[in-house]
Amino acid sequence: MKRFVVAWSIAMLVSAASVSLVAASDSTSPFHGFNIGMHGGYGSAQRVGVNSWWFEGLDIERGWAQFSQSGGQIGVHMGYNYVLPSGLLFGARVSFAASNIHGMDIDSVRDGADEFTSDGRNRQESITMAQARIGYATDTWSVHAIGGYTITTSRNEGSFTSLTPAAVPPGGERIYGSWSGVEMQSGLVAGVGAGFMLTDRVSVSLDYTLLLFDKVTNGLPGSAGILGSGSVPTYLTSVVESEMHLFTVGVSYRL
Repeated sequence: MKRFVVAWSIAMLVSAASVSLVAASDSTSPFHGFNIGMHGGYGSAQRVGVNSWWFEGLDIERGWAQFSQSGGQIGVHMGYNYVLPSGLLFGARVSFAASNIHGMDIDSVRDGADEFTSDGRNRQESITMAQARIGYATDTWSVHAIGGYTITTSRNEGSFTSLTPAAVPPGGERIYGSWSGVEMQSGLVAGVGAGFMLTDRVSVSLDYTLLLFDKVTNGLPGSAGILGSGSVPTYLTSVVESEMHLFTVGVSYRL
């Protein structure tokens, strides 16, 4: 939550600083000024990490080399571009997107003599970014490099079942478990893009961004129990590193 506040605070400070540039600019570029718009596109992600389960003496750890995800995203953005008479462009943008970038991993796990089957599912639910841009603009097109900060939320859920009677307490019984919770990750953004003016106020853009996330540890609530009997609350610990690739098409209106 602290990183979320910091990211949005930085974005708002950048936007506020941009306001002071408006009066000082004599640029005639159609890319110059405040803009709002919508964007959407395709994303893919790679997750590397470890899941650890605990249940009444059962403490097993499962790692996966690669957890692939893919899907769409759609969102809104607002920003400001400052274009010098030479064509040099400086910009700032904040954006929010709802996402369906998702994936699933099915695996078998051993904990000593005990064997389990498990499935894990993860879906990116939201992508928030604060970007700074630098590039070059003419009267009809622009190119830019992107740097910034991102925060995403995703839902991590899954289940496991012992394939044989577990030797751990309560002992001699097949056990099962499930979990579901929201993960938050933050990281850096880098990318490139281009824009094209359709009219003197409407433009389209194509961006590629790479999101590199910090390693994050989450405790996710769940339940576990004996097959055919009741269950008790338990938890899963998820340690994840990941990266995401976004290909985005946007439409913006200059205010």
